Amino acid sequence: MKNNPLTVDVYRGHMVESSHKVHCIVMDKDGQVLESWGDEQRMISPRSSLKLLQVLPFIESGAVDALGLGDEEIALACASHNAEQVHIEKVQGWLARMGLCVDDLACGGHLSINQARAHEMIRNQEPMTAFLSDCSGKHAAMLSTAVHLNLDINGYEDINHPVQQQIFKTISELAHYDLSNGLSGTDGCSVPNPAIPLKNLAFAFSHFMNPDRLDQNRAQACTRILDAISTHPYLVAGAERFDTDVVKATNGNIIAKIGAEGNYVVFIRDKGITMYLKAEDGVLHRATEPALGFMLKRFGAINDQADETLSGYTRPVLKNWKDIEIGKIAVR
Repeated sequence: MKNNPLTVDVYRGHMVESSHKVHCIVMDKDGQVLESWGDEQRMISPRSSLKLLQVLPFIESGAVDALGLGDEEIALACASHNAEQVHIEKVQGWLARMGLCVDDLACGGHLSINQARAHEMIRNQEPMTAFLSDCSGKHAAMLSTAVHLNLDINGYEDINHPVQQQIFKTISELAHYDLSNGLSGTDGCSVPNPAIPLKNLAFAFSHFMNPDRLDQNRAQACTRILDAISTHPYLVAGAERFDTDVVKATNGNIIAKIGAEGNYVVFIRDKGITMYLKAEDGVLHRATEPALGFMLKRFGAINDQADETLSGYTRPVLKNWKDIEIGKIAVR
C-alpha cells in the first residue's frame, strides 16, 4: 500500500525551514499491519538494523554456548557501538579467547558515532583499527560462527561464504522474501546488506519479536537476543545514544536498533508491536528519531516520564552557537 510518508518539519522560529519524509510501518504480534505511512513496498537497505537478524546463526549454530560466550557477546553482536573502552576491551577479549586478533576483522576502523568520543580519538591520535568499528561485535560473531563450524575464516564477509549464505537463508525465511534473487549491496563494514521491501522487512522483525510460530531453536534465539539487549543496553550503543537510553527509560520494554541512512527498528515487548522506520533522505537524528517519538506516543507505548527522558532525541530544541533557542523539530 502506498500513502503519504510522515513529515518531520524543522522550524527556524515559527517558519518551517526544512522537511524530512519518513516511511513507517507498524505491525501487531500476528504480523498484521496496524498502520503505515509511505510506501510499504519501498525497497529498503536495512543497514545496521539488520544486525538483530544477522546474529541469529551465531546462536542457532550453537557457537555461543560451545565457545563459552554469553549475553554480553550477543549484545555486542547486535551493536552499533561508540567504540568506548568497554566496547573495545570486550571485543578484544572475545577474539583473544578464540585465538584471533584485530587483523582477522574485515570491518575496518572509523571515528566513533558519538561526537565526544570521536573528538577524543582525534586528540589521542588513536589508530583506526577494526576495534574502533561500530560493527566489530557483529564481525566477531560471524568469525565465531565460522570457527565453531570449522569453516575457513578468510573471506567470511563475502556473500558466497557459508556464514553469509546462512544469514541470507535465515532472513529470507523470516521475511517470506527470497533474497537469493534480489538486490544486495555492501554495507560500510564490508558485509552484504540485502534490499528488502519495507513490509517484508517489518514482517521479519515481527516474527523475530513474536517467535511463537517459529521452531524452538529459532524462537529461543530470538528471545535470547532481545533479553541480551535489555540486560546490556550500553554494549549495544553507549553514551548519549537513543538505543541505550530507550531501553533504560522503559526498563527493557522498548528496544530500538539504529541503522545508517535513517533506518530504525523498534519493538514494544509488552504489546507485541513492531515498528520499522526509514527516512527518505537518510537523515537519522533530525528525522527518524522524532518520527519514532511520535509513533511511540501514538500507540501508547511510552509513559510520560520516559517520554520526557527521551525528549532530547524525539522533540529536540534547536539552539545556535551561543546556546540561544532558535527553533524545534516537530512531526505532522
